[in-house]
Amino acid sequence: MAKLWRILFVNIYNMCYISQVGYSENSIMHEFEKYIVSLHQVSKKHSRFYAKWVNSAYARLDKDLLCPLNERDEQYAMDHLRRNIEDWQVQQATKALNLYRIFLKTTPGQNRNEKYHDKPSEWLDLEEKIIRTIRFQHKSRRTEKTYLSWIMRFALFLEYPSPNTLDTSHITTYLSHLANNRNVAASTQNQAMNALVFLFRFGLEKEPGDFSRFNRARVRKRLPVVLSKNEVDQVLGKMTGAPALMARIIYGGRIAAIGMSEPADKGSRSGTPNHDDSERERR
Repeated sequence: MAKLWRILFVNIYNMCYISQVGYSENSIMHEFEKYIVSLHQVSKKHSRFYAKWVNSAYARLDKDLLCPLNERDEQYAMDHLRRNIEDWQVQQATKALNLYRIFLKTTPGQNRNEKYHDKPSEWLDLEEKIIRTIRFQHKSRRTEKTYLSWIMRFALFLEYPSPNTLDTSHITTYLSHLANNRNVAASTQNQAMNALVFLFRFGLEKEPGDFSRFNRARVRKRLPVVLSKNEVDQVLGKMTGAPALMARIIYGGRIAAIGMSEPADKGSRSGTPNHDDSERERR
């Protein structure tokens, strides 16, 4: 039953997401939809879902839709997507990215890849140096993927300048861009900052300098998900009539269910009934 509710929720979310993005206004996605339909790979009815997966992956990577993804980028995006979707949706998203890669290479007249040519050799060498340093320091593979992802986004944002020309102003500009234009969370901005500091210290072998004047992302307020006992009493105390009775039954029943699913005390956990339990059984 829970799986059915999850599938229903995901499908509703997908439809709402697609209606908000408005692919008809996005010329690239609109062209992609027409392209995969013309190949008879996807029906016109389902083409928008393929466009949605591509857009989700690129948004996760913070990359322009004209930029071809490499194997590492695709793997990173899929690792994130598969956490919250069903297996058949993972297959659909994988197929969508494969078709989009072909679309960028084969669609004539656009010269889409001119702006996003292969990484300059300087950046390839720097990337290898970063990988060697991270592994030498015995950092986790997840840290390696995260740092490399942010460093490459940083390079792409600056359009791959010579690494030797990078300075404090570039860090300030990019971190401010994340807050002002990408509307990222404060924790995400801090993650990017840590990756750039690592790039400067261990990749470029120089201090990043004072970049504290960048625009910081707002710390988002989180609503509490659990009420204290006093807060529950206050809520129930404000209710009257049938709604109050229903709320008390639901709340009391939930507490009873939790109590029954867990051992009551140390004695019962060890498998030895305590004195109170023995008295209750005799009665």
